[in-house]
Amino acid sequence: MTEPDRKSAEPLRYGSLSATYRGPLMAFFSRRQVRSTDAEDMIQEVFLRLIATAANEPEHSGAYIFQIASNLLKDRYRREHRQHRTAPALEVHTTAFEELTPLRFHEARETLAHITRHLAELPEMTRNLFVLFRLEGIPQAELAETYGISVRSVQKHILKAMQFLLLRIEKEEVRHD
Repeated sequence: MTEPDRKSAEPLRYGSLSATYRGPLMAFFSRRQVRSTDAEDMIQEVFLRLIATAANEPEHSGAYIFQIASNLLKDRYRREHRQHRTAPALEVHTTAFEELTPLRFHEARETLAHITRHLAELPEMTRNLFVLFRLEGIPQAELAETYGISVRSVQKHILKAMQFLLLRIEKEEVRHD
């Protein structure tokens, strides 16, 4: 493909990606309490970053797009945290939270590391569907449409991942007892 042909094909490709991922990205940001106007700006930023890396990444997976979105959120939270450090402290009600002890923090970190390691053992599509549904809360019908498979297939992938993780966790518990 010549350079002019490639440039004219890029808007079509990114338009298609935008149509496919705009809804899931909006859901991703709204679940993290991002206002809809800010979420729209962040979605635009995701696609700007995607276009900026187009020379190095010929094909972009959904995981890559959501990694960009996650990085944008981290940047946003860092920026807000810096701003709030200089602002007066807000009163925090801790009655609804358990005390975060070093032991509890360490146990939670270990559990997360185990689950992350086990997730990496799953086939890519199964892992992606599980994470997008269970952690990101994207509806199964939307995932089915995005991946071009049936809702039943999405359900089977999610069930497979859940069974796999439960078996791995049970085996670890048996080893530790």
